[in-house]
Amino acid sequence: VWRRLLDPEVLAAVIPGCSKVERAGADAFDAEVSIGVAGIRGVYQAKVRIAEQRPPHSLRMEIRANGRLGNGRGSAIVDLAPEGAGTKLSYRYGADVGGTVAAVGGRMLGSVTGVLIAQFFKSFEQYGKAGAAKSGVWGKVSRWLGSGKS
Repeated sequence: VWRRLLDPEVLAAVIPGCSKVERAGADAFDAEVSIGVAGIRGVYQAKVRIAEQRPPHSLRMEIRANGRLGNGRGSAIVDLAPEGAGTKLSYRYGADVGGTVAAVGGRMLGSVTGVLIAQFFKSFEQYGKAGAAKSGVWGKVSRWLGSGKS
């Protein structure tokens, strides 16, 4: 599970609206993401940095995104722990959004951010299940827990 969280191919497959992810350093990635909020869709250039790594137990993902309609930044603390034959993953996150998209959809951005982050982890889980079905090598992620502030 730890290696998959740091794999650009996996990230490209599970980030909502992602069209590409490229490694930009040992602990960094560049991504292109299309996200819509309140009927406004935009393409954002995102930078993801992995910090505070304690392999294979925890890490912090720091994200900054900029696009024509605004910008955003956030971070998620991800904790991994063995649980039976699988891995328990829990996370806490915080995010801020600015620009036109925030002015138009400001009141709903908190819930949208939570939905996108939950979708990321759900897609990550589904990607793992599909990989395990093919190869049998993916560790089962047994539970997902999330909260709104890191």
